[in-house]
Amino acid sequence: MALINLLKPFSFERFLKSISKIQRIATNNNPIIHRQYLFVRNKHIIQKITISDIQHIEAKGDFVALHTAAKQYIANTSLQDILLKIGIDFIRCHKSFIVNINAIEKINGNQIMIGKNTIPIGRTFKEQLLKRLEMI
Repeated sequence: MALINLLKPFSFERFLKSISKIQRIATNNNPIIHRQYLFVRNKHIIQKITISDIQHIEAKGDFVALHTAAKQYIANTSLQDILLKIGIDFIRCHKSFIVNINAIEKINGNQIMIGKNTIPIGRTFKEQLLKRLEMI
């Protein structure tokens, strides 16, 4: 994220230059929702992962583990940063977990079942998760 500073007093010309820079930055950022894949670097290998294949993401210290049905990928990023890149089908359900709403098979109490994986639901995230599921 770019930081733009205007120190007082500033001229109208400087103000216009700053606004122009903000507009340029805003238009250069492609909408994240339309991204279909991520590139994850693991040591010297860069792996392409289709976002819709990701079932859940787990924080592991300074890294995150991206879990698909077939494999686990490790990326050097935070849950917050990856949540901004993966789109609207994902929701944080715990301080250490993000889940793909499309991969949820069932919810039993405070646990989400995705395949053979059991993911906890944190108290602070449960209400938001249930609203997003749009239950009938």
